[in-house]
Amino acid sequence: MVVASVPDETVGPPIIPLTDPAYTLADASALLGVSEPTLRRLISEGEISRTQVGHSPRILRSDIEEYLERHRVPSIGQAS
Repeated sequence: MVVASVPDETVGPPIIPLTDPAYTLADASALLGVSEPTLRRLISEGEISRTQVGHSPRILRSDIEEYLERHRVPSIGQAS
């Protein structure tokens, strides 16, 4: 009698769908309007968070939006 093996779904880390886009440092620096070295400095100073995907650092869109919101300057006549 031959028994077919069923793959064990518990092997390895779970695959979690990425719902928040992750940008390379080049793309994130372009979105922020800063150079890559400046973005790396902001990361090292803890001003903006990064996520590691394999060996590549990535910046989540939500982290970019959070950074921009923290550094937003109100318009003249606009309450802060």
